[in-house]
Amino acid sequence: GVDIISVIFGEKYYFDKQVYSHFLEVSKKTKSKLLLHLQPMTNGLSHSPPVLNYNLNLIKNISKLKSFVAVKEDAKQHKFTIKVIKKTKNNWSIIRSGGGMEGFIKYYPHGCQSWLAGIECIDPKIAFDFYEAILKKDYKFCELIFKYIERPFFKLVSKYGWHLTIKSCLSFVKLMSSDERMPMKKLPKQQEKEIFNFMKKIRILSQNKLQKSYFPLVK
Repeated sequence: GVDIISVIFGEKYYFDKQVYSHFLEVSKKTKSKLLLHLQPMTNGLSHSPPVLNYNLNLIKNISKLKSFVAVKEDAKQHKFTIKVIKKTKNNWSIIRSGGGMEGFIKYYPHGCQSWLAGIECIDPKIAFDFYEAILKKDYKFCELIFKYIERPFFKLVSKYGWHLTIKSCLSFVKLMSSDERMPMKKLPKQQEKEIFNFMKKIRILSQNKLQKSYFPLVK
């Protein structure tokens, strides 16, 4: 009943035919729509370099398989990302992973259709407002989101890590408890208090600077 399944190549890389034949078999055996999680692969031929990016023609061939409708481009290498977009944008939806909304806006002119949500997990309305602003070319509003919401959020993430930070943020708006998702532990009380204070601050900033009511408590 799921809408889409994310798949990743977990074996060591030896040659392109090996990778393509794997995903061809997966595509043949499922009726589900598939998303390719595109990360560098472990180099099975040498330790130098230890990981390798997918060959661009290999990515294009995978994008043509009937079940593959999207790719999460997670190499986080600017020039490579642009090449992937140009090579495959007509075959599937491309989701840029890393950099959030401010990162996505660099790739949108090249044909990238979407981005991996960050702070929008806490309040999805931010994503819809941001994308609407892009369509209207209201880049001033986009810059306000970056300045007052996204950049401060990623600064906090760089301090405490993505999963622990977002878990505490979700707890603040009462979407989940900080104690959920064991065996992952919650942040210590003082550190979580810092995140809660951050959420209170950007809630006020969103009202004063963006004239938006973001991060409401879930009833």
